[in-house]
Amino acid sequence: MAFSPFKILDYFTFGKNRVAQEKENLLEIVHSLSGDLIPWSKKDAELLSFGTTEKKIYKGDSAKGIFVSIYDEPMMAFATKEFNRAKLTKMTMAHTRNHKFFYLETPKSIQCYFNDQQIGFMKEGFMFYSMKKRLAGRINSGGHDSYSAVIYKDAELGLINPLSFDSPFSKRVFDLINDKLTTEGEIILMCMTFYYLIDKLIES
Repeated sequence: MAFSPFKILDYFTFGKNRVAQEKENLLEIVHSLSGDLIPWSKKDAELLSFGTTEKKIYKGDSAKGIFVSIYDEPMMAFATKEFNRAKLTKMTMAHTRNHKFFYLETPKSIQCYFNDQQIGFMKEGFMFYSMKKRLAGRINSGGHDSYSAVIYKDAELGLINPLSFDSPFSKRVFDLINDKLTTEGEIILMCMTFYYLIDKLIES
């Protein structure tokens, strides 16, 4: 096997201490945006819009902002940073007033954490896997002009409206949400949808 000094550099540069420090840096950014977030409830989830405030996207590196309700109330703060290294691709955080999501992306998968506990991981195409490495959910995305269904354990948790980040008004994210949503389903819906929104916002 050929010796690669770049692989060795990545190992030392992005060891556990560096990952912890970068995570803390993201947390400070999200905290600075979270002061006025309204409490999040299952009932209020339908108010989440594609509208954002405090949005800043730094080309090829990082982004931050707040997703607001259809009434322009701050609902979810986020921050993300890209690294594009051998062991670490990107870190993303998304917080509501009472939920904390953290995404640690490597070349192989996106580890998903809720309130500091890993709940699963995602792979390309927004495919969600349980901790037992079984495919448990997905986002069936039809593109910017189509609805996208959030599926978990063969049940539709919610239906995301066609993307419209440049809309002149704050359009709802969800066309509908399953009225029999369990606590587990609500967490998975938030986990997958938040990452999807942040990812698509940066792409737009």
